[in-house]
Amino acid sequence: MGIYYFLCCKTCETAIDLGKKIAKKDGTLVMQGLFSEEGLKWLSGDLVWIAVQSFLQIHENHELIFVSDENLPEVHTYENTEADELLKGPNKGQH
Repeated sequence: MGIYYFLCCKTCETAIDLGKKIAKKDGTLVMQGLFSEEGLKWLSGDLVWIAVQSFLQIHENHELIFVSDENLPEVHTYENTEADELLKGPNKGQH
């Protein structure tokens, strides 16, 4: 199964799952990305950055942490924010 990493808003108890750390050919580690439920595939690159920006804007001034499920097991009880929703942009009405 492995260790998964999350960007979490502890204020709202919500998180985005960034997947596992993956080794590139040169040995550097990168995050797997964000999973698209609509496309049923892992997203990477610019799409991930757009989704992360949306998450950050929604949770501005909240307590945010980047953590693994190994170090914060209760992250699995947090509400999972779907990448596809974040790609639509921050909703001004949230939080």
